[in-house]
Amino acid sequence: MARQFLNGTVTRSVVVHVSPQKAWRRLNEIGNLARWIVGIKKCVITSKKRKGVGATRLITFQDGSVIEEQIVTWNSGKSFSYLVIGKNLPFRAYFATLSIRPLGKNLTKVTWSGYIGTNNVTKSKFNKTISKYDLLYKSSLPRLKLLIEK
Repeated sequence: MARQFLNGTVTRSVVVHVSPQKAWRRLNEIGNLARWIVGIKKCVITSKKRKGVGATRLITFQDGSVIEEQIVTWNSGKSFSYLVIGKNLPFRAYFATLSIRPLGKNLTKVTWSGYIGTNNVTKSKFNKTISKYDLLYKSSLPRLKLLIEK
């Protein structure tokens, strides 16, 4: 089978029954990933900055693997984007955005969108990677909804 560098995106959304301001207060807590993302054991902020562009976090997964992420855009009250940094990563690139959009007085849409660029892999392996991230987003967003609506 032919191996190639492939890329794709995954996007999932959830509607929460709170104001955009309340949704943002939870979403911008960039160190609380273990509370809502499936498979994360621990998330530690590693920079002096706790929020905003330049903040970094170290994420340890249940399987023991570790990645570091850096916040690269910050639109206070609306969205932030991050990318995985470091060496020996399981992919060539990963860039994601978490955003909110008001739908009504106490109704807000939260969207998680990620770009994944793979290393030199088969199309089958790429499709499995995209499916894995889609399942991660799909299974984690209901947990985020519960956290936000508390």
